[in-house]
Amino acid sequence: MCSTNFLKALCSLLFVVTLATNENYRLDDVVRSYDWLWHKGHYTEMLAVHPDYRPGQQNYEWNLKQKTFPRVAYAHNAKSVVDFVLKYWKSYMVCYSLNPRVNRPLSIKGYPRSHKEEEVQVSQNLLFDFDLKGKVEQTRYAELELFLEKTKSFYLDLGFQLPEKAFSGSGYHLLMAYPAIHVKNCLDLSQRIKRFMEDFRNEYKADLDRLEAKLDPSTSKLSQMLKCYGSKKTKGGELSRFYGGKRVSDKKLGEYLLQMKLPEPASENYLFTVNKDLPPLFIQLLEKDSNLKALWTGNGKTNGDTSSSGIDFTLTTKLLQLGFRNIDDISNILASRPGGGYEKRNNDMYLRRTLSAALLKY
Repeated sequence: MCSTNFLKALCSLLFVVTLATNENYRLDDVVRSYDWLWHKGHYTEMLAVHPDYRPGQQNYEWNLKQKTFPRVAYAHNAKSVVDFVLKYWKSYMVCYSLNPRVNRPLSIKGYPRSHKEEEVQVSQNLLFDFDLKGKVEQTRYAELELFLEKTKSFYLDLGFQLPEKAFSGSGYHLLMAYPAIHVKNCLDLSQRIKRFMEDFRNEYKADLDRLEAKLDPSTSKLSQMLKCYGSKKTKGGELSRFYGGKRVSDKKLGEYLLQMKLPEPASENYLFTVNKDLPPLFIQLLEKDSNLKALWTGNGKTNGDTSSSGIDFTLTTKLLQLGFRNIDDISNILASRPGGGYEKRNNDMYLRRTLSAALLKY
């Protein structure tokens, strides 16, 4: 009889051998890029976007009638990813998440939904997305490739591994891997990634201007989604390709992000007057708003970052949504919360960073 391991190996081989390739998709690129992202042990968020989808609540009925709502699913292996691509490629642009997902959130109607930025718990991949402005010809792609070769010194001078390259269909991607960072231990991680990107852009601003190219700053988001490599947009465009090899996690890059010193936002120069006198409005709202009360007592989060600092961050955004604008009031509330991050740290800088992060999000 064949051993279980032999059967698994045979099934895996058959899966790879039968991967199809045509002008609309290359499943070998889909699988190799998925393997490189290394979401093993977690989920990969999958998203199918209809080209005629109209965002906004005002377009709900139109999208419902035209059946153009995005489709969300969560894959746990390469076969699940491939199945999603094969199911939706004809009518939708298919995407997957740059970083893994720890859980699979549901909408109020019980359907899988996309992760919000604050719900992403693990980050281990970083993306530089270069797009060419205006009309794109093959010669411009060649010039962009030469530029990317030139930038290798940027990574090597920092002691980092060279990024892996991919063709996005309208430009090039550079992908970097690092050991998994738990976001609860570095709440401003996306700001650190953004700063890293800004350092690169400042270094090569003259080249980017000459090439009429841009480095997309939005990819610093931890919840970033990518069009699946090996697929294309439904209305034209070129097939994206993944040129990377075996994933090698860059420990030095991870350490660099964690040790990065961010400039203090202007709000951090403000001197708080921290005391234990809670604002009267907050006391009144505690009696009326059950969600606010749950956050205050530390029981208001069941997913995402449920640490004391994560709850403080969510409480701060909740206060901003309720109309609180006095920084002293918000800082006093955070400093007074039983079991909160300030009680554990007794550090005003913690309050400033939490406020700054919430204000940027808000």
